[in-house]
Amino acid sequence: MSKNAGSRRQAREAAFQILYRLEGQPSEFEQIVSDPARLQKELATHFAHFQLPEGQREFAAELAAGALRERQKIDEIIQTARTEWRLSRMAAVDRNLLRVAVYELTHFSDIPASVTINEAVELAKQFGEADSPAFINGVLDQISRERRP
Repeated sequence: MSKNAGSRRQAREAAFQILYRLEGQPSEFEQIVSDPARLQKELATHFAHFQLPEGQREFAAELAAGALRERQKIDEIIQTARTEWRLSRMAAVDRNLLRVAVYELTHFSDIPASVTINEAVELAKQFGEADSPAFINGVLDQISRERRP
């Protein structure tokens, strides 16, 4: 794995962890997301705690902040791709991995969709259940075919 791929994977993991943690704190979620200064403080605290290298923080921050900011739109994209599964019924790990990856697919056209999907699948193997990688792959493959020419 190249240095850049490893860096990006750690950044994606950090972004996922932030979304996952904040989803578990619904009382704070809206306050954090609606206040850019507070969100930046949360990101900095998380990065420092998990010792995310400085060079990876910008990508991680963009993924996390963007996915949080556009969560409703991203959730609609995911829901449209998997109409048989309501988001509330998906495992929290899967739901938040999808949110980060969908943000990346829709906002980073310079990153090949196959790379984004593969990285999300690898994180699903690390954090999800046994069926998470296949589920993540299927959803993201469908979304990438619909959203990217």
